[in-house]
Amino acid sequence: MKKRARPPKRRKLKIAILAPVTREVSHDTRGGRNRVIYDLIENLVKRKHNVTLLGTGDSKTKAKLISVIPKGLYNLPPFENIYFAETGYLVNMMKKLTEIANKFDVIHNHCFPEFLPMLVHPQFPKIPMLTTIHLRITKDSLKIFSLFASEHIAQASQFQAQKTKNFKHVYVVPHGVNILEYQFNPNPKNHFLVFSRMNCYTDNKGKIIHAKGIPNAIRATQIAGENLVLAGNCEKQEYFDTYIKPHLNKKIKFQGPETSTGGPVGFKQKINLYKNARALLFPIQEDETFGMTMIEAMACGTPVIAYRRATTPEIIKDGITGFIVKNEKQMAQAMKNINKISRQKCREHVEKYYTSVRMADDYEKLYYQITAKYKKTKLIP
Repeated sequence: MKKRARPPKRRKLKIAILAPVTREVSHDTRGGRNRVIYDLIENLVKRKHNVTLLGTGDSKTKAKLISVIPKGLYNLPPFENIYFAETGYLVNMMKKLTEIANKFDVIHNHCFPEFLPMLVHPQFPKIPMLTTIHLRITKDSLKIFSLFASEHIAQASQFQAQKTKNFKHVYVVPHGVNILEYQFNPNPKNHFLVFSRMNCYTDNKGKIIHAKGIPNAIRATQIAGENLVLAGNCEKQEYFDTYIKPHLNKKIKFQGPETSTGGPVGFKQKINLYKNARALLFPIQEDETFGMTMIEAMACGTPVIAYRRATTPEIIKDGITGFIVKNEKQMAQAMKNINKISRQKCREHVEKYYTSVRMADDYEKLYYQITAKYKKTKLIP
């Protein structure tokens, strides 16, 4: 019997990764986008790819670092005009990118805003670029991205991908977490959790929008008569004083400083919050591109109770890893039924679909696929 021939070894790639200038890319970074970048880099370097990060000078990864700003913008002294400062550092990144792009096999763009590298891509047309869109697709942002509809686009969810379905090259690569760092806990404490950015805005019709649904979670908890921990970054003192402080008591508690744009909860604290909660409440009031907190919670065995919106039915298996609900009353009822959910199945769901290893697998395949197309065409597809 003939031995099966081994598949040919693929050459290792020279990959440039573009990151935001606002925060560092590191293990303990506070930004969800930046943690995705960190985990991707660590996996790519393990696979012996030659990875270069264009980002902040205080970034800490296994990639070669090209600094375009001394520190994350939020960690620098105050600027007279922060918009001008951020734009200036982004221009510095774009200038550096155009100078060195031809040294790489592929550029992976995670920059914010994502469309700036797309704008300069024609200056190095023989080098493929993959852009992961972390930004929420709205009518306004879609108009901008549509200017670059021939670029290679990665979306983190099918929901987000549908909004760019008319673009030429659209791929779906769900985010993932380093499952080994998320401690499974079969025996949580007696409280539910909200872990998110806490703020609101007024839409063009004058309606106040609580994007993460903080008031909804509070009301659902009150209806259910359960305990709740609120944690995350509360961005304005006025928001804390108006929407959070009046509800705090023995059953509803707030963890962290009253205001923090950087996020008061570090990585280890975050894991403890997730693993000790009976469930994560996720009553979002606007569309999410993915929803990292959902998979982070489930990685610890913690189910998610979420409103049926955007990506929640895509990520949560209703009745198995949590509950999908329509309103506060249904959320309160789901809280009463949370013991019907197996925490072990929540963990297994993430192990199967949402690890950083799987995410790196998907991106690695895309890099080879896209670079092969470029070799054939020598043009931007």
